[in-house]
Amino acid sequence: MSVYMTCLLRNDRASDYTHAFFVIRPLSGHTTKGAYEPFIWRWWRLFRRIHIWQVVIFLALLFSYLTLEVAYRLDPSILNRLPHPKFYSDLAGSLRPDVRAVARWHPDLPFLYTTDKQGLRNSVPPVAQANRRILCIGDSYTFGFGVPDAQTFPSQLQMLLNSWPGPNRFQVVNAGVMGIGIIENLHYFQTKANRMPADLMVLQFNIYDIELLRSDVEVQNYRKGKPFAPLEDRLLAEDVNVALVQALHANPVFIFLTSQPPLQPKPTTSATSTPEQDRLRLAKRVAGNKDKLLDERYLAFTAPLWQRYLDEANRLREEAAAAGMDFLLVIVPDPDQLHDYKNGPSAAILEHCRNRGIKTLDMTETFRRLYLDQGINPFLEPLDTHCSAAGNAAIARAIADRIAQGEAEPPVFLPANEAVRYRDPVTISLSFDDDGRFVLPENWLVAASEQDQRNMVLEYAADRTVKYLTTSKEGGEGHARLHLRLRQPVEAAALVFFPHASPGEPAGFCDVTLRHPMQSARFSTAKAPVPAGWNSFEQEAFLRVSSARTSIDELDIEVTTRGDGGLGLQDIHIGQPRRRLDLILYPAILP
Repeated sequence: MSVYMTCLLRNDRASDYTHAFFVIRPLSGHTTKGAYEPFIWRWWRLFRRIHIWQVVIFLALLFSYLTLEVAYRLDPSILNRLPHPKFYSDLAGSLRPDVRAVARWHPDLPFLYTTDKQGLRNSVPPVAQANRRILCIGDSYTFGFGVPDAQTFPSQLQMLLNSWPGPNRFQVVNAGVMGIGIIENLHYFQTKANRMPADLMVLQFNIYDIELLRSDVEVQNYRKGKPFAPLEDRLLAEDVNVALVQALHANPVFIFLTSQPPLQPKPTTSATSTPEQDRLRLAKRVAGNKDKLLDERYLAFTAPLWQRYLDEANRLREEAAAAGMDFLLVIVPDPDQLHDYKNGPSAAILEHCRNRGIKTLDMTETFRRLYLDQGINPFLEPLDTHCSAAGNAAIARAIADRIAQGEAEPPVFLPANEAVRYRDPVTISLSFDDDGRFVLPENWLVAASEQDQRNMVLEYAADRTVKYLTTSKEGGEGHARLHLRLRQPVEAAALVFFPHASPGEPAGFCDVTLRHPMQSARFSTAKAPVPAGWNSFEQEAFLRVSSARTSIDELDIEVTTRGDGGLGLQDIHIGQPRRRLDLILYPAILP
C-alpha cells in the first residue's frame, strides 16, 4: 500500500503546547490498523532494539581514536608510522606533507623523520638562499630508512657542500621513496621532477631495482595519484589500519588460518613463446636466487633484466639532460657483498654506462674497505639492510668528490676513474702442500710462476674441521710469496681468503698482500679495528688491485703469519662457508 508522510500541527489543550510529529496515512480510503501511528515512534522502537553495549563499544572506539590522535600529536613515538608513498598529484613529493613521525621496521631500530610542505623528506639544516640544487631520487636507501633526517646521504651531502668555500649554496632535495624501482623513478621525473629546476640529478641503484623488474611490479602510481586532501590525509585512520593488519599478519593463529597450499608451477615454455620470452623467463627464474643475481658469473642468464633496467636509466638520463641536469648513477651494494666477493651489479652496469656515456659512482669497493679496514659496517646489520649513518656519509663524500663547480658555470659531475669492468672473471683456486708451498693449478692465463717460503706448514685446527696454513713449530714468523707472469694482461685482480688470528701472548696474526708494479693492497688481522672478529675461520676477506692507465701483466701474493694465525684453506666437513684462497682475474679488452 502506497503511503505518504505529512507533518501535522496539533494543539493539545490539556498541556497547552503545540508539537509536531510525522504520521503515515494511506492514500486510499481504506483504513489500516496503526495507519495514523506517529512515525517518530516507530523509529524509537527501532532504536530500543539496539543494545546499550553496542552504543558503548562505538563510543569507546571513537573516544580511543580521538585520544590516539591527540596523544600522537604530543608524542609521535607511540605509533609506528612508516613512510609509505602516497603519490599526490599536486605535490612535488610522494609522501604525506608536514609529517613528524617515528618509524621502526625492527622494534630495536626506531628513527624520527620529517617531511616538508611538498611531501619531501627534509634535508637538514635548511638552506635559506640556495643558488644550486641537486635532486636525489631512488628508493628507501635514498630516503634514508633507519636513520634520522640529518644522517641521510642527501642531508650529509648538503652539509658537506655548503661547508666548502665559494659563492655556491647548495640545496639537496631528497625525493627518495620506499618500495619503488626504476619504472616509478622515471614516472616521477616525467610527471613531477622535470618541473623542479635542478643542476644535478643523482639516481641511486641497489639490487632491489632488479628484483622489482623480476616480479613484474609496474604499478604506475604517479599517473593515478590523487590530490592531497588536508583533512583526510592528515588523520591517523590509515596508519592505525596498517598497524592492525601488520599485527594480524604477525599472529601465528592468523597465519595458520590464512595459509594456502603452494601453487602449482606454471609451464616454463609454450609452443607460441619467442626466444626473447624464453630468455626473459629464464632470467626471472635465475634472479629468484639473490646470490646468483649478485654473482657476475650468472650475467649471461640474467642479462634481459639488467638490460631493461639500463634502458630505463638511460631514458631518465636523456630526459634529465633535456631539462639541463647533469646525471650520476650511484651503485649502492647489497650487504651480502661485504661478506662474499660478488660483483654482479658492477659488472652489469659499469661497462654499459661507460659505452653510453652515463656517469657512474660504484660504492661497492668503498664499503668493503670501510668494513674490512676500519671495522665500520656501512649498513644497519644485523637489524636492517639499509645504510647506516657511516654508509650514508661515505656516499655523500664520494658524490661531493665528483662535483666540479666554478663561480659562473653550473656544477657538473666529473667522469669516473674506475676502469674495472668485472666481466668474464677467471678464478684460480690456490692451495698449499703440507710444507706450506703454493700449489698452482693449470690454467691458460698464467704463463710462469716463481715462489719462495719459509717457516710455514699446513695443519688442522683444534676441532679438526678446518685445515689451515700457519707458522711451523720453529716459531717466529712464517712467510710465503708467489710471483705470477700472465699471458694476457688483466685490468684488475682480486684475492679472496679466510684469515685467522689467535688470542694470547704473543697474539697470532695473518698478513696478506696483493700487488702489481703500480699498486698494492694489504690486509692484516693485527691492524684490524676489531682483531677478535678474526679469531674464527668464519669471516671472508678480499683484496683488489686495478690499473686505470695500464694493464696488469705481473702479480705478487704474499702471506705472513705469526703464532697460530693463518689462512683457512680446506673444510674437512661439508658446509658453509667454503673456506678457500681464490685469485680472481679480469682480463683486459684487447684492441
